[in-house]
Amino acid sequence: MASSASNLQNRSFRRQTLTNADFHGADLRGADFRGAILRGATFRGARLGRSPWQWAQLIAAIALTAWLTGQAVTGLIFAALGQPMQGTAGMLVITLHTVSLGTGAAIALPSRYRIAVGSGGVGILIGFFYGGTWFDQALIPAIVGAVLGLSVGVGLSGRWRSGLGAIVGPTAIALTSGSAVFLLWTTAIAGLTTGHPLGWVFTLLTLFYFAITWQWTGLLETAIAQYGGTFFQNADVTGADFSHVQGGLVHWEGAIGAPNPNPIQTSVSPG
Repeated sequence: MASSASNLQNRSFRRQTLTNADFHGADLRGADFRGAILRGATFRGARLGRSPWQWAQLIAAIALTAWLTGQAVTGLIFAALGQPMQGTAGMLVITLHTVSLGTGAAIALPSRYRIAVGSGGVGILIGFFYGGTWFDQALIPAIVGAVLGLSVGVGLSGRWRSGLGAIVGPTAIALTSGSAVFLLWTTAIAGLTTGHPLGWVFTLLTLFYFAITWQWTGLLETAIAQYGGTFFQNADVTGADFSHVQGGLVHWEGAIGAPNPNPIQTSVSPG
């Protein structure tokens, strides 16, 4: 197989037998060699790492998630500020505070639960906001939307452990946790301004939730760093020539005969 100087971005070679294949100088950014047999293959001077298409997907996923979640969170915050704790307005205030605080606090749960709980919280707020917005601020549609959002958020959380899903989940949760910081800080300011002791309590809570949000942001940063690239997981690259490659993000987990020391940037991929 001769692939010299070819543009093979985002091509899938999964589980193919490519013994002694020639990828000399090829652009293999985003290519998938998972489970392939690549004994003696030549990758000399090849370009590996994240492709432009993967970059576009990454940016689009973050932007769309931030817009969808941000619209809901900011809409609920401005609707709740200054509202009395009774009737529909009171329901909004209680829902917003309880869910945003609970969503951020999910960071303390074991890793297999935190995304499910956090995604459920995000789903509640998104469903509550858009359900109410689409039906002229009516409470019942907002509640139905919240229930549906919870179901969808928890249901999709199992898929949000790899690929773009690993970007979407932490992005939405970090924004929701950030809304808790804002809500707590507004209460802290009110207390400090009036000299009420609870002002200091809420100041400490604000700092605590800022730290929590920072942790969610760290998870997002890790997911971004691991997304895309060239994949060699579980491939057999015994005797393959990786000299003079143009390095980027490469996933080697489980590969047989992977370069050691590795001349290319590597990562532990989420899948």
